[in-house]
Amino acid sequence: MRRTGIVMVLGLMGAMADLPLFAQCSDAGACVVGSAEPSESHRIGVFYVYGRSTATDDLTFNGVQLDAVFRLSPHTNLQVRLPFTHISGPLGSTRGIGDAVVTAEQTINKTHRTRFAIQAGARLSIGEENTAGLPQSYQPGLGTTDLIVGISYENHEWMTALAYQLSRSRNTNALTRLKRGDDIMLRGGYRSSIERLRFSGELLAVQRLTKSSVLVGGASGSEVYADLENSNALQVNVVGEVVYPLAGKFDVSLSAAVPLLKREVNVDGLTRALSAKLGVIVAL
Repeated sequence: MRRTGIVMVLGLMGAMADLPLFAQCSDAGACVVGSAEPSESHRIGVFYVYGRSTATDDLTFNGVQLDAVFRLSPHTNLQVRLPFTHISGPLGSTRGIGDAVVTAEQTINKTHRTRFAIQAGARLSIGEENTAGLPQSYQPGLGTTDLIVGISYENHEWMTALAYQLSRSRNTNALTRLKRGDDIMLRGGYRSSIERLRFSGELLAVQRLTKSSVLVGGASGSEVYADLENSNALQVNVVGEVVYPLAGKFDVSLSAAVPLLKREVNVDGLTRALSAKLGVIVAL
């Protein structure tokens, strides 16, 4: 079984090398469900994140992301994700703290080979959505507070997770006034190790349930909005990560992703033409 999983993961990573890199997840937070490695301690990670959008938008993303998992009890974890991003493109540039994603995970059943857990949390609107009078794709924050719920199941090296993100508010970006639809996320993957090196490979699908709606005209109080075609398209991603332990309780992590199916519309700024993440994780 392990040999089969290793071949599968190496095959997925090989596919990444041959395909053009696009969005890492194109989600607004739901992909956090099931993303953390199992841990018996608190963990804090600091990552450098680089990205490029598609040629149509020509945006460049440079940022620092803080990921933390706090072990509240043997069966309860709290996961926190907070990015700081600099975004630049033909229309200008912005920088600032992005929206925080906070989720609690409760293990319901656990054996020596399996674990079933539920998650609940939110993407918190603390990032700016109106910086420099630029459209939504340039903004560090999405401008809405969304609810996230999910379930995950692990069977030794294999795992799967399902999440739902509720987002029905319209943000206040003066040019876009974006209203996103709800998201459903499904992921399945394999985690294993070769000596000290840990690795994982996943297939991850995100389906937006309704089209995104944006401002198209009208005066204040009588605005006109329209749905964007193909903004609710299914996206399926291949995700790979390798983690190497350093001295003590420090790990180095490198991850990348590419979609097998990609969402063409990038009004929310989540789509990438190139994405890479490198960081250090410490167990406390």
